[in-house]
Amino acid sequence: MGLTVFRVRNADKFSYKAAVTQNEWQHTSAGSLLYGGEVYYGNIYGDSALVPNKVSTFFEQAGINKIHFFSVGAGVGYAYTLVIDKNFFISGSAIIGLDVNFSSEEKGGTKYSKTTFIPSGIYKGAVGYNSSKWSISASVVGNALYSESAFTSKQYFLPTGNIRFTIAKKLSLR
Repeated sequence: MGLTVFRVRNADKFSYKAAVTQNEWQHTSAGSLLYGGEVYYGNIYGDSALVPNKVSTFFEQAGINKIHFFSVGAGVGYAYTLVIDKNFFISGSAIIGLDVNFSSEEKGGTKYSKTTFIPSGIYKGAVGYNSSKWSISASVVGNALYSESAFTSKQYFLPTGNIRFTIAKKLSLR
């Protein structure tokens, strides 16, 4: 689980909501500096080992049955929406971060711990059409989270995200 909080410096002209959730309408092209922080916590458990015995010789993590991590850090990025003829848009953003990562792994009843600095990244992109009555868009949102292995020289890569295609009819409730 995790939480990211980033300030949109130019929120009076740039809108994430117009591109990603379609509950606003950005009429002109604009961008914004983004800055803030993130915190993540995770537990991964296996009933015996996380790497199956049949392929264990190919992985340094063979025998590990528990992984815990906690990461906290800051990030900075930029977002921009190009508006074409008031209705069509292309939007994108990228945030890079540096986190302090506390990780531990258990193997054969022994616990290994490690504290390191690791990178992180968040990205969003959308393309679509917005008007007073309709919104049509395709969007992608993702997070690149890493955690250091306490037992090996490897990193764990834990990507998350979603892809959406939205067609929305806007209703006036007046």
